[in-house]
Parts: sequence; structure tokens; C-alpha cells
Amino acid sequence: MGQEQVRSVRLRLYREGFTVDNGPLRHYTDPENAEFLNCIRRGEMPTELAGEGGGVRVSLEDRWHEEYARAPPKTRAFAGKGQMLGSPTPTTVGATAPVAADPNDRAANQRAAQEAINLDEAQPTTTIQFRLADGSRLTGRFNHTHTVSDLVGYVARAEPAYQLAPFALLTAFPSRELAEPAATLAQAGLLNSTLLQRLK
Repeated sequence: MGQEQVRSVRLRLYREGFTVDNGPLRHYTDPENAEFLNCIRRGEMPTELAGEGGGVRVSLEDRWHEEYARAPPKTRAFAGKGQMLGSPTPTTVGATAPVAADPNDRAANQRAAQEAINLDEAQPTTTIQFRLADGSRLTGRFNHTHTVSDLVGYVARAEPAYQLAPFALLTAFPSRELAEPAATLAQAGLLNSTLLQRLK
């Protein structure tokens, strides 16, 4: 005849309730938990623990001075099929500048891109807004004499993810691709405009 298997059950007592084996918090005020606690106080085995058969060793952890901290939910890998939407951004390997991971780095990249433009405040200026392929927006200030090529360079410096991803800039409406890199913003009619980024 085999030896009886003994299960270990951990009971943690918090300020507002208790948990059984890292389960959800069970409040002391809930009438459904009263019988469970009364059994524990009397040194008896609660019915829900005894129901699975075999021996049970209950270990108590007194955390009365602590509040219950809810465990973060476990993430599950997506098991369905994916559908690609919009313009995919290819993975960039070996980019010459680090991809911004947080808003502070992103702001730093945008400041560096603006400084690289060498804006001449004594000359007429304009503001250009870019709607990027990932759905985010970017704004920059330029002189009327800056070129379409300067705009492309500005986007690539401000958002390093696009340094190795060929893209085009298009006017918003009517939509047309800016195909002349040497054209100035004034010549191309881009002053105070919004441009769209399209990955190639």
C-alpha cells in the first residue's frame, strides 16, 4: 500500500483578507469565507481543502501589517493569425543613431534634428508638420530656402527608425509625391503645410 501523499497549502493573512496558494484575495467580511476561517481557527481542515483527498499541510503566513498587492496579470502569447495593416516599417539593423525608446529620447532626437537644420532666424521661416507612417506626428521649423532633401533628412534624424527605411514625402491634399529633392520649400509650395510619409 502506497504512502499517503501530503499536499502543501499556503495561507497568507493580510490586513483586509487572505489568500490560499497565491489565489485571489478573499475578504474577511465576505460571509462565504467565514466558515473557512472558523475551521482554521479551530484547527480543523476546511471542506474545500479536504475535498481533494490525501493529507494536507497548511502553512500560515502572518502579513497582517501588509496590504494585499495584486499580482500583475500574466501575459499570453497571441495565438491567432495576424493581418498586416498600412505601411510596414522594416526592422532596422545597425542604425547610425539609437532608436528612441522613451519620450525623453524622442524629444532629444527631435532637438538634434532641428539643430542640424541650421535655422536662420533672420530669414523667413515656416513650420512643417509630418504625419509619419507609424501614425505619430512630427513638427519642424525651416527657412523658405530649405529643400525637400532637408525635410527627408530632418525626419530621418528625428526618428532614427527611418534611417534605413526608404520613404517618400507626399503633400496631404491633393496628394502628390515630392520628387524633386533640390526644390526649395517656397518653390514646391510647402510653406506651413502638412506632409505625409509613405514607406517604399
